Amino acid sequence: MTKRQKEVLDFLKEYLKNNGVAPTMREAGEYLKVSIATVQSHFKNLEIKGYITRSPNDARAIKIGSKPRKIISTKELINKVQELENRLANLELMS
Repeated sequence: MTKRQKEVLDFLKEYLKNNGVAPTMREAGEYLKVSIATVQSHFKNLEIKGYITRSPNDARAIKIGSKPRKIISTKELINKVQELENRLANLELMS
């Protein structure tokens, strides 16, 4: 998590605690002094990493995630897929 993402997450936590609902994009942008597009980008990245969850149909439906997701590189993913393919091939040879 970047320093700025932590600031955004801390803001979300505090806002939720004080108001009982999440801020709108506009409210977050005003507080963070950034554009709505930048807020959307931060929220999207926090969601991808598992720090928050959002509902696409509700502007204030943001929940703090319980566990961040592990992000792996494309190379790591390819290696894991190849490893699984090798295991599967070995199992097929054994039967």
